[in-house]
Amino acid sequence: MVRRMRVRLEEAKLAFADETLDDESCGWFPAEAISEAVQARNGVALRWLLKMARKEYGDPFTERLRQTLLNSEHANWVSTALEEH
Repeated sequence: MVRRMRVRLEEAKLAFADETLDDESCGWFPAEAISEAVQARNGVALRWLLKMARKEYGDPFTERLRQTLLNSEHANWVSTALEEH
């Protein structure tokens, strides 16, 4: 995970230096990333992504996202993953 983040940072720095970095390339969609974390059963990523979503979008958005996860087919795993921390 750290290696991928380093690679993306380097790509972003190169794009910024080339002036090819635009607003569209910076978009982050927390629901998609969180869904991938749930599918991979990665509790650490799930908790971290929810924390980042809270920072960027606020408590109401994050709480709705959390409730959606707790009402999904993965509810048991999500509940356990969120209680572990």
